[in-house]
Amino acid sequence: MEKVLEVFKGFIPLLHQYPKWVQVFFFAVLLQIFTLTFVMVSYYVLVFKSPEQQADNKPSSSSDEKEAKKDESNQLQPPTGKNGEEKSTTNVKTKIDSLKNKENDNDPSWAPPLMNLAGLYEAQGQFKDAENTWSRVLSIYEHAYGREHPRYAETLQSLASLYLRTERYVEAEKIQVEALGIFEKVYGSEHPVTASGLNNLAAIYLRLAKYQKAAPLIQRALSIREKSLGPENADMIPILENLLTLYSRTGDSKNVILISERLKKLKAKHQ
Repeated sequence: MEKVLEVFKGFIPLLHQYPKWVQVFFFAVLLQIFTLTFVMVSYYVLVFKSPEQQADNKPSSSSDEKEAKKDESNQLQPPTGKNGEEKSTTNVKTKIDSLKNKENDNDPSWAPPLMNLAGLYEAQGQFKDAENTWSRVLSIYEHAYGREHPRYAETLQSLASLYLRTERYVEAEKIQVEALGIFEKVYGSEHPVTASGLNNLAAIYLRLAKYQKAAPLIQRALSIREKSLGPENADMIPILENLLTLYSRTGDSKNVILISERLKKLKAKHQ
């Protein structure tokens, strides 16, 4: 410490005029300033790198092409916010272009990114683009697996949900009935996937005010889910919500109270 003070006294002659404790205090403050400056500069370099520096860390175009050929594990997830959605829509389109096989446009390996793109279109309210994209996925799965494959049925159900959202109820009913038929054939009448198909069809009938058709579908879906997953499972919520809508529309006030309480407890449990 004495040697260090002597060095600083050579540079700062004024230190000779003050007691040693003042000199030590001055040196300590100066050391802290140097330390903080070093930390701030390091933080800036590590966190606020320039775009050019960040670009250096990105994989090369050749590695991007290899990554693009992977399956749905590489799907882009829809972000929140309009700007983020627009950016990701562009990213998904770029990924689709890199996946596209010019000799075989029906390659099922690039159907998952198309499904992601359809979801982004829906989130942005671009329903026509979403419909065209879902139809494209449907064509891919039909060509690859046929019209009785679960993936084909799942895509039908996604398209039916889009039609329901855009108030095209007749079209939604038609293709949801087809999807449900495939689920029942592939999975059986007591499978949770079949229950989802039943509940989705019931939702369409509720919109069409066909309550006599909706009621048995909801009750059947409820029974399947309770047996396979248990009455406290979170997957019970959408079915109970449809059941609550049914009772509200048909004026069954007693069951409205019962289902409302059950839904409230179930949602609180799974928050």
